[in-house]
This record gives sequence, C-alpha cells and structure tokens, in this order.
Amino acid sequence: MRKLTNLFLMAAFSVGLVACSNQDEPVVSNGELQTIDVTIDETDGATTRTTSVVNSSDPDKVSFTLSNKDTLGIFTSAGGAQLSFPISGSGGSFSFTGGGWGLKSAYTYAAYIPFSKKNYDRTNKTIPLNYVGQVQNGLNNAAHMGKFDYQASAGVKPVNDKASINLKRQSAIIVFKLTMPVAAEIKSATISTNGHSIFIRQNNLDISGTTINLSTTSANKSTKATLYLENCTTQANKEFRLYMMAGVPVAIGSKTLRLAVRTSTGEIYYTGNLTKYYPTDSTTDWATNTRFCYKATLRLYTGTVPEKYIDDLVGSLDQPAVTVPDPGAWN
Repeated sequence: MRKLTNLFLMAAFSVGLVACSNQDEPVVSNGELQTIDVTIDETDGATTRTTSVVNSSDPDKVSFTLSNKDTLGIFTSAGGAQLSFPISGSGGSFSFTGGGWGLKSAYTYAAYIPFSKKNYDRTNKTIPLNYVGQVQNGLNNAAHMGKFDYQASAGVKPVNDKASINLKRQSAIIVFKLTMPVAAEIKSATISTNGHSIFIRQNNLDISGTTINLSTTSANKSTKATLYLENCTTQANKEFRLYMMAGVPVAIGSKTLRLAVRTSTGEIYYTGNLTKYYPTDSTTDWATNTRFCYKATLRLYTGTVPEKYIDDLVGSLDQPAVTVPDPGAWN
C-alpha cells in the first residue's frame, strides 16, 4: 500500500544549476512554483518514516509517520553537491519553502531519506546504509526503527512541470514474538545461522542510474545480527515483541535461524529454531520493503555459551544521522 505525498519546492535554484547551458530550458521557464510528487513505500498501513510506532490494532505491524525534523537528500545529474530539504510539516504530506530549484529537462533527480551530514560529500553511488547499533527502548516498542528506515529513488526525469519521485524502502522489517520462562532484564537479542555470513551490517546505496542498486562487501556481512535493549524487563511466560530493521537482500532459504537474548546478569535464553509465522506462504528471503515475523519460547542455555548467541557492540551506540538543522532559505 502506498500513499502519495506532494513536495512543493520553490523555484530559482541559483547554487548548482546556474552554470548550465542555455539550451537546457527550465521545465517552468518563468520560475513559478514547481511541484515534485513523491510516492513513499508503505508496509501494512505505514505512511513514511522517522517516527515509528507499533500498530495499535496489530502489534506485528509498525506504522511510520513523518516528522518535521526529517530531511530529504536529492542529487541531480547536473553534478555538484547534493541538496537537503528539511520537512516543514508532519503526518503524511509536507512542503518546502525556499528550496530554489529551476529544474532542467535534460537532468534527472534522485532522492533518499534520511539525509545525513556524513553523506554530504559522497556521490550518489556510495550512500552508506548502516544497520549496526539499533537500540530498542522498552518491550513492544518500535520507536527506534524509523532511524533505520532508509528509502530511496533512482534518477527520474521531469515531464512538463512535474518530477515524480517514487521512494522505495531499502530494508526489511523483522519482528520477534518471544516468551521467557522467567522475569529478567534483557540487554540484547542476537539472531544467527549455522555459520552463514548472510546478515548485512552496512549496504551501499547507488541511485546514480535509472534503477536502485544495493551492494555490500564481505567485511560488512556477518553470521549474526544484534538488537540492543534498554529498559526491557520480561515477565515470566508473558509474550513480548522485539523489532529490528534489516539490510537486504538476505538469503535465508532453508537455513535454520536461531535467537538468543542476554540478561543483565549474563544468562542466555535461546531457541535453536525460530518459527516464521508471517508471511504465511513459503517466502523466506528478506527483501526490500518486506516484513517477517518469527516466534519462539526461549529456554535457559546451560554450559559454555557459543559465540553465535552473543554479540558485543563494536564502537558506540551512535545512530545514523537522521536530522539536520533547518538551513533556512537558500541564497
């Protein structure tokens, strides 16, 4: 399901396009207001991203809504630095003021969200999508997911006075429905396979062409992926949910998925085989804009805990940059 969001961008962009040839006439030559229509991927009623909450009627679903602190990054085939446009509204639609453009018919425009200052000097071929350092604060809480809900569009060419940018989610939503036999404060949850390096720690996004391309290196793939937890205390034999965004594609196939949670006192509760209950068909591989739900009743692991069930965060819990200060009107 998708929702159409209109972005209204003011004309007269005088920074990067002024030096263009006069034969490339603007789509709207008189410099009046130009419209960019943006379609944003939805999953199970989700609108866009950044503010993410558990669906009130179905805890297996996550709803994403816009925040007025979100920022959209846009590249033009004319070259030069990318542009960033802060969102000045909330909900499912927003408009830009002062983002002078002057679209040229010969150029294409590609976009991604969230814009990151760290990406400012990068090209549209090497935008990093980081999935390490996800931290869920409280059981049954999906508020952390919006920061990792990367969406993007390949280059599109304006037609008449309009460019239609169709943003696509570049990750998968993973839901774990779990039960613990005891009350415990849990600090992390690690999903793993039997030695297969299939989980993506970081993707590189390429929106330089007419299609979106994702790539990664062997160094950015792992046999496990970890969600870190804060303020998460389970009750004995009471069901709870954990939520994670995952890089794609991940070829699960017939591989066995294992999950272990680590408590604040160091115990490991685990399952040797996660059970998929959504999708209800035979689909197993994680792909763009998909949702997978798994369930398990965990039990205490005794003996020496294998490395596959634990994961210590390398580096810090810094989240990927999601917002930038409003730069104000473009001069």
